[in-house]
Amino acid sequence: MRTTDDFKLFSDLRLSGVGMVGVVHATNPVDAIQRFIGRIELGVIPHVIDTVIFIKSGKVEKVFEVEMKIKVPEGMKEADLARPIVVVKDFETGVAEFEIYSYGNDTVVVPIEDRRKTDVTKESWMKKNTLKYVEDYFKEREEILKVKSVDEDKIILLVAKKEVSRVIGKERQNIIKDEHALGVSIYVEGVDVKEDKKEEIRKNLKPIPFEVEFSEKCIHLKIGSEYVEKTLDLLVDKNYLLSAKVGKKGEVKIRMDTDMGKLVMQGVKKGKITINES
Repeated sequence: MRTTDDFKLFSDLRLSGVGMVGVVHATNPVDAIQRFIGRIELGVIPHVIDTVIFIKSGKVEKVFEVEMKIKVPEGMKEADLARPIVVVKDFETGVAEFEIYSYGNDTVVVPIEDRRKTDVTKESWMKKNTLKYVEDYFKEREEILKVKSVDEDKIILLVAKKEVSRVIGKERQNIIKDEHALGVSIYVEGVDVKEDKKEEIRKNLKPIPFEVEFSEKCIHLKIGSEYVEKTLDLLVDKNYLLSAKVGKKGEVKIRMDTDMGKLVMQGVKKGKITINES
């Protein structure tokens, strides 16, 4: 099959129930599937191509199975991002290696094998995607006033309300690119801010003084009554760890037997805990 008419004829015959084999020249098996994109509708592809056999140097090198699923794309978190996705799987292992789906006005082919091989725990994700790492990623973006918080599930960006739509982009195109690059969901929080106040927001806030006390099961960060009911960010060695609301006693209480508690304990011992306003 070489011309668009060839591809359309093959698709019509397959959809009519004729069992047949089509031959396409391509450098790799997924390129053969890509040659159908734009010639037939995305949702029809799995009905036209259910199996791809890649032959190189006279030998079968790779066999793919193609199917359609409704799911959240690999690397995204939120359920409302679910969409129809063409999943390309290794025929023998059943492991997904590519996803094909609509991305804005385009159709994209996203490899997921490398992401699966480098799948990391929440703790190791945090080691890579520290607050500084994310701030460096966005440092050239003047419309982003501040990276408000970073954790293993999401990043929150602080943006002037009038610039929110520009940061997100049409049909979330801009933010989707950033989500793929960082491998985490991104939320944009709009704030009312005057032009002359933007630089103040961009500057790092001064750390809030606190004292540490221990009970049998908890770490008590004594902050002060003036911060009661306020949400503060806790950083270890200048890397964001968590956000917590100050209790009625003017303290943040963290259980020692949790993963966060262990990280806080390590930071306390090293004297590298800081607390900032969110």
